[in-house]
Amino acid sequence: MNKIEKTCPVCNLPMQVKTSTGGEDKGKQFYVCPNYKTCGQVIQLPEFSDDMMASGGTETTQTTPRTDKSMGALLQFSGILLGVMLVLYLCAILGFIPGFSMAKKDVKIGEWGCLQDVYNWEFSGTVSNIGNSDIGAVELRVTLRDSAGNDLATTTGFVNSDVIRPNSSSTFAIFLPKAGTEIYTNADCYLGIESASYR
Repeated sequence: MNKIEKTCPVCNLPMQVKTSTGGEDKGKQFYVCPNYKTCGQVIQLPEFSDDMMASGGTETTQTTPRTDKSMGALLQFSGILLGVMLVLYLCAILGFIPGFSMAKKDVKIGEWGCLQDVYNWEFSGTVSNIGNSDIGAVELRVTLRDSAGNDLATTTGFVNSDVIRPNSSSTFAIFLPKAGTEIYTNADCYLGIESASYR
């Protein structure tokens, strides 16, 4: 059977006949544009039956649309990135990322002081919940620094309450052992919020 010549509807170039060698279209023939990588035009050859040939049946074609692989890869990457950002956001809200918690903005440090005895430096005071949601697991970091701003010793500790209600406060007492810090009699005391989470 003589095959009908085809012209690419996009590039206006004579199309070539190719036979598929694999997949579900194995053995089928297609018109393929020589500029396929640019236009993506592929047209399946019609399958004529004997009855159609005898009656002068007309050709029917099926155009295979081009799939833009780069666009698909971009959409897949965007989906993965969005998922990662969502996980990080939830971790931040729940306080699973130390030093980066959305709940920290609702915690306010009240009056506090730093005293030393024979064995420890004691940091004590209050923190308040100035937000509208319950906050728990408030962790504070206490630090001793010299006059040049260098850290001499540091540790972390939690406030006394498991949950701080909105417009409520909790006390804390964090001890930094003096072993190795006895000579820092003129050290400056610093206090900061390490992490917090909504409850």
